[in-house]
Amino acid sequence: HKGAGAGREGAAGTAGGAAMVNLPAHAETPKVQVHVSGLAGLLCTVLAEPAAPVRELKASIERASGIPAAQQRLVSGLQELGDLDRLPLEDKAGDIDITLVKRSPEHARWLFEVHRSWTRFLDAPLEVRGNREVAFEAVRQRGTVLRYASADLRADRGLVLAAVQSEGDALQYACEQLRDDHEVAMTAVCRSGRALGYTSASVRSDPVLVCTAVRQHGPALQYASEALRADRDFVLPLMEQDGTLLKFVADSLKADVVVVSVAVMQNRNAYKLAAKSVKSHPTVLKALGIDSDSD
Repeated sequence: HKGAGAGREGAAGTAGGAAMVNLPAHAETPKVQVHVSGLAGLLCTVLAEPAAPVRELKASIERASGIPAAQQRLVSGLQELGDLDRLPLEDKAGDIDITLVKRSPEHARWLFEVHRSWTRFLDAPLEVRGNREVAFEAVRQRGTVLRYASADLRADRGLVLAAVQSEGDALQYACEQLRDDHEVAMTAVCRSGRALGYTSASVRSDPVLVCTAVRQHGPALQYASEALRADRDFVLPLMEQDGTLLKFVADSLKADVVVVSVAVMQNRNAYKLAAKSVKSHPTVLKALGIDSDSD
């Protein structure tokens, strides 16, 4: 406690000295004191600009404590601060309290390597591929490298969300439970409609989610539930957008005059996909631009 008090007093003295200088009217906003603690107590106290980038704070901490910026993980409350984040608001005393968790040199090295290129994650040791922070950096750049993360991390909802935000097809490497998670699935199909093929049966029955996937990638309709592909009201608007999607609807709708006519009007090639029983129907022929009234 005595060392911590001395650290704070020393920093406060510096701040007090600076405050006594007659600054011009356009001077910068006064700095705040940031008290940085580790598991054993106070490590150092540094001065920082209010709302400064965290990377600048890390540089100051490195100078004060000797801990390299690359080995610093800074936490405010329950939130870890990224390099591009801004400092949190100071308390009523004008101070900020930060917790520092030190990375091992090996951890810091791999994080740096993967930050430079996600490909380094592919040949990383198993223990590194099980490190959430390193894996997060990899999937942020290339979502499908989720495939090489440990089984525990492929069941980590936050990591999987980051992966599918980067590449929707990364969903195929998530655990079964997360492939049944509607928020994760929606995030994935917004990036890639093909990701619908990696979702659970319950997700494939969600009309809003399926429509989102089909807008991204028309053939994703083939992954919709049988009930949706046989639902006339659901299918008709899709035929208005792309008649060739008739290929993926239920056989009963391929023999539906209205559905086929709408599809053919949108794209003549849909005629080849229709059931033989309706190809000669006057309404279908009219949609095709053929006058069947020869009597």
